[in-house]
Amino acid sequence: MQAVVTIDSHSALRKYSTDYDWIGKDQIEWYKWAMKGVQELYANAGGTGIIPSINFQHIHVNEYKDNMDNPNYYVLGENKEDSYPGKKNTGWFTALKEVGSSKGVFFGHDHANNKIINLEGIYLGYGVESGWCEGYAEDCKKGGLLITLNNNGNVKLQQILYEK
Repeated sequence: MQAVVTIDSHSALRKYSTDYDWIGKDQIEWYKWAMKGVQELYANAGGTGIIPSINFQHIHVNEYKDNMDNPNYYVLGENKEDSYPGKKNTGWFTALKEVGSSKGVFFGHDHANNKIINLEGIYLGYGVESGWCEGYAEDCKKGGLLITLNNNGNVKLQQILYEK
């Protein structure tokens, strides 16, 4: 059994701005509540341990930008542009670590990036650009990210690239 969580990381604070919104405290509390409920249902059904989960959101966590160039955390992929997280760090990554089920947080947002790092046991990274947005990294490889999450919590990541 696994859980998949999506959360609204919102958008720019002002039109045409690179100041982006953040995960709110109320969303963090909702996540803690929801994951506690999932774990209780699992335990009541006879399950043991923590159900592994993966998270999807549009704008990445601040900790990604802080660590994206550290070669000790590199897993795969590359960044072809800077990284633009939410303007405020509300402790979302800390909450993910505290709950203990999240094996990865995957995002889009920065069109020319597809790098993934592993920070404190949680994968943080971009999917592979799948669209053909004009003006955004037209030279970037297109494709998808295959995420395999096993019942034991092991994660396998594979970039599947479109070859012209």
